[in-house]
Amino acid sequence: MNDSQSQSVSVPRLQWNPKPRFWFRVYGLGIILCLLPIAGAIYNPDILRPLIKAGIPLEVASGLPIVGNAIQQAQVPQITVQELKQLMDSKATNFVLIDVREPEEYEIARIPGSILVPLGEIESGEGIDKIKSLIKGRRLIAHCTVGRRSAKVLVLLKVAGIEGTNLKGGIQAWSREIDSSVPQY
Repeated sequence: MNDSQSQSVSVPRLQWNPKPRFWFRVYGLGIILCLLPIAGAIYNPDILRPLIKAGIPLEVASGLPIVGNAIQQAQVPQITVQELKQLMDSKATNFVLIDVREPEEYEIARIPGSILVPLGEIESGEGIDKIKSLIKGRRLIAHCTVGRRSAKVLVLLKVAGIEGTNLKGGIQAWSREIDSSVPQY
């Protein structure tokens, strides 16, 4: 054996440098802080309303799958329960109030004069035809429990050529602020 074969080759050991951990934490925290507002907007599109009113062009992202739905829902016009009550008290006939909750929910609590057209029917297209026959040139106002499903419905209806207004806070707000005899569930 020659000397070159008998000598063992020493491989330098890599030392763990703790600095990369620090950067992973910093970047991870940064990503989380960026995702929190997005998650909040998905759950509650009303968070985006001040940004839209301030003129920030969120329409650019309205085509994105999850965030886009929240942006579209935040752009839906709203009416307060007090404004709806004034319309009802004035005996106005120029509006139709639809309830997009499920039949079981409608049986528990309802706003007087509301017409049930569940979200599922609207998504299938059957409810869109029903709404078209109901509105006949009148203003459409939609509500659900807190306003999220009705905002979703109004986005779907807009695609079908029907404009509408969302009842801010839904039947929960109606029960709290207008008629406490309407059960909250």
